[in-house]
Amino acid sequence: MKFEVMPPKRNEKYKLPIPFPEGKVLDDMEGNQWVLGKKIGSGGFGLIYLAFPTNKPEKDARHVVKVEYQENGPLFSELKFY
Repeated sequence: MKFEVMPPKRNEKYKLPIPFPEGKVLDDMEGNQWVLGKKIGSGGFGLIYLAFPTNKPEKDARHVVKVEYQENGPLFSELKFY
């Protein structure tokens, strides 16, 4: 009878980045600028903020920004604008 050994579970927790203040302006990889609204989520996936482009200020943000440390993911540091 052959038994397979399971790899050890990952016990380390994901690190959350230091929160950005509301109103902080961020640049995306295409040179667009975004103003952060309030933080609407956090967890193993990073931090999620409401956002709007600086050239179209809006009261109701229609976009979100995801911020995550590079060490949390296998590929690269994420700063996503949706």
